[in-house]
Amino acid sequence: MMKRFLFNPIALCLVLLGLGIGVYLSATGQFVPGMALEDRPFLVEARGKERAWRFSYAGSDGKLGTVDDWMSAGELRVPVDTDVVLRLHSEDFIYVFSCPDLNLKEIAVPDLKFTLSFKIEQEADFDLAMDPMCGFQLPPGKTMGTLIACSETSFNRWLGELSNKP
Repeated sequence: MMKRFLFNPIALCLVLLGLGIGVYLSATGQFVPGMALEDRPFLVEARGKERAWRFSYAGSDGKLGTVDDWMSAGELRVPVDTDVVLRLHSEDFIYVFSCPDLNLKEIAVPDLKFTLSFKIEQEADFDLAMDPMCGFQLPPGKTMGTLIACSETSFNRWLGELSNKP
């Protein structure tokens, strides 16, 4: 005897709802399939504006892009031995996030989103170079910022200082 497959609309709705939630959480960076919570990458937003980088870190709510985010101008700090995902945006021009010492390079364009992933294994400071776009160059010796890889203790202390600034 052949059994008939019964269409169950409730089961279908539950499966689609689960898929929708998974896609949403993956797209917002709050969940990466297959990763344990402690293995999630460290998210930072880099925003090019007026020929400089501004960096945002998730505030006490743990989400980027909310009113409690901590901000840093020209200084990107990350803990060593941590997978970092940098979300790149631009508010006015086309920028290139460039750290030649780490061989990192990615573009930031108004109204488009790009990401750059990296992990630094030693404490060090690196210059964020200005790649000329549309003929503009910074004066000699000037950079668009600094990338500082520090210990987790040092990073948390700095973040605490940053959160106390008005």
